[in-house]
Order: sequence, then structure tokens, then C-alpha cells
Amino acid sequence: MKENNDDKYEDFDEENLEENEEVDDNNENEENPENNYEEEPEMNQKEMIDKLLEEAENANFTEFDDKQLKKSIVDLENLISKNQELRGKFSKQPENFMDSEVELHEEIKKIQQITAYPELLKILIDLHGVPTLLSLLGHENTDIIADIVEVIFKFILNIILSYLASQ
Repeated sequence: MKENNDDKYEDFDEENLEENEEVDDNNENEENPENNYEEEPEMNQKEMIDKLLEEAENANFTEFDDKQLKKSIVDLENLISKNQELRGKFSKQPENFMDSEVELHEEIKKIQQITAYPELLKILIDLHGVPTLLSLLGHENTDIIADIVEVIFKFILNIILSYLASQ
């Protein structure tokens, strides 16, 4: 027998609901400290640059040399192979290859740091790292593709900036 749904909500009190919503809003600010700060006034350009430089100094940044670049390229190639193998075996079960995609993403982010060292670009080319990176433009995961596009963009930007600085 069907129960009358109107009876279930007979004691529904709109005022109570509004009070509970206010309490929830207050608790939300306590639980999430990001909501407790007031928006910073608009920064001038120098303050923004100083803030970005400070964030960059505090970032987890690895200094690269040719040995680290070689290791990263080899690691990247191994991770690509591992990821392709797992994707082939478990194409219908992404949870089985997700860890390899995370590792691949992390290695690409590590290699992305070499864009700060334009002198390593020649070594990257000599190690056939560029075709390795470009091969990932066909990856099934769009996040991986976006990572590669970002690396390529930063390389091109640094090449342009180096050229302009030499003029």
C-alpha cells in the first residue's frame, strides 16, 4: 500500500530550514579557512611580480643538468611503455592503469622544468627526447596531451625570449 508522501512532510518547518542553512553557512567558514580571509586589495604590478617570484622560490624545483635530463628521458620512455602496456591489457578497467598515468604526468612535469634551461634543449634533441615528447600528443588522456603542449609552449617561449634578449 502506498504511503501518502504529504504526511511525511507534515511537520516541515520552513523557518527551521532557514536557521539550519545559516548555521551551515557559519560552519562552512570555520571548516574552510580559505573562506575566512577577506579578498586582498588589488596589487600593483611590482607586488604581483614579487609575489610570483616568492612562490617560485618556494616551489619544489629541481635543478637540471645533462645527467638528470638523460635520466628523465629514459624514465619517461619507460613510463610510456609501461602505460601503453597497461592500457592495452586493461583497456576497459582504467583503475588498473591510472597509477601509471599519474607517474607519466609527474615525469612530464619534471621534464617541464628543463624549459628553464634553454642550454639543455640541444641535449634533449640529441637524446631524441623531442620525438618522445611529441609521441604523447596522441595519448588517450587529454591531461597528458595538455602537459606536452605546455612543455612545447614553454620551450618555444624560452627560445623566443632568448633570441630577443640577444638582440
